[in-house]
Amino acid sequence: MAEKTVLIVLGHPTAGSFNSSLAEAYAEGVRAAGASATVLDVAKLEFDWKADPRSMAILEPDILDAQSKIRSADHVAWVYPLWWGAAPAVLKSFIDRVFITGFAMQYQSGKAMPNRLLTGKTSRILITMDSPSWWHALMYKRSGTTWLRWATLWFSGFKVAKTWEVTGVRESTPEKRAGWLNRARELGTQDGKD
Repeated sequence: MAEKTVLIVLGHPTAGSFNSSLAEAYAEGVRAAGASATVLDVAKLEFDWKADPRSMAILEPDILDAQSKIRSADHVAWVYPLWWGAAPAVLKSFIDRVFITGFAMQYQSGKAMPNRLLTGKTSRILITMDSPSWWHALMYKRSGTTWLRWATLWFSGFKVAKTWEVTGVRESTPEKRAGWLNRARELGTQDGKD
């Protein structure tokens, strides 16, 4: 049986963020399970974040590489913070440029739903936020994950993502953060085995 391939997409724009630590801890767990893990730091990629993906004749090397990594992954984990009820611009622009027609889905003449091109993959979302989970659910209707979970991943063919909300980050203690890093490792180990 082939080794399971896991890609971790880090969607925080700042190097050394707690999200970076979560992504690395998750990757450690994946590797402990015997699977391969690669962290893709979106903020380090070079691409025109303002470009209209519908009119790009040639994709940048970093976008092509990201598509290749997603295509070859069995499982993709997404790590990012909730900012103003959504993901940071760096992650949203990455999705806009990578998940394009011909890669993520293909429209079919006369059919309402496109052909989903990324089937057979699983996913997990690890999202950090300062607010409590109930606020994200009640006030934002889980806007921070709905766009990715349903409008992107499910729409492209992924099995619907599992989500872990890390709440109260701003006021957290070092002990609390250490516990979250341990939990990220556990989730990585679980996802590396499944």
